[in-house]
Amino acid sequence: MSYATTKAGEALWVNAFVPDTKFDENGVYNMKFRLSGEDAMELQETVDKHHSNSKARAKEENPKKKIKEASLPYTEVFDEDGNETGELEFTFKQKAVITTKKGPMDKSVAVFDAMGQPITKPVSIGNGSEVIVAYEPYLYYVGSMGAGVTLRFKGLQILKLVAPPSKDGEGAGSYGFKKQEEGYESNKESSDDHSEDEEDEGYFQDETKGSNEEEDF
Repeated sequence: MSYATTKAGEALWVNAFVPDTKFDENGVYNMKFRLSGEDAMELQETVDKHHSNSKARAKEENPKKKIKEASLPYTEVFDEDGNETGELEFTFKQKAVITTKKGPMDKSVAVFDAMGQPITKPVSIGNGSEVIVAYEPYLYYVGSMGAGVTLRFKGLQILKLVAPPSKDGEGAGSYGFKKQEEGYESNKESSDDHSEDEEDEGYFQDETKGSNEEEDF
């Protein structure tokens, strides 16, 4: 199954390997994603079209009800002084466990490097990483929330990885460390790790299966 993809943009607060359980005990894979200029306007127009279609469909199916609009899955970005930056911040999310006619089904997000190779071991994706997002627009209507669209988080391609800061928020330079010409590098795997890589190939779910999913909003 082929999904829609964004242009390259800035990733923020990415939970692509381990779901976020803050508001859902089963977990939700999610992230924020920023675009600017024509790329932002293009994705905004696409989302707005799905949003309008959702409201029109809800109205057709519920002709006697007043259909309200749900919140859009994007917001404008402002700087610290409250000025517009010209960027839009989109929200992508996918429930880690969905309900189907056959029962609960685990979901995951497929993650790839810039060369298109699957990343089978979790990596920490820091804010500011350059990525492309694969997503599926899902139209919904819930009386209490209204009609709208959610952007289901299906895949992620990491073009440039920014490591998150250390636990106290500081990088190596703040401790007086400098990059050395040679020596141990934590991101280089030894030959002993190859067998583990092969075992981890089953980490990703098959996203080509039919979608009898519950409403995801």
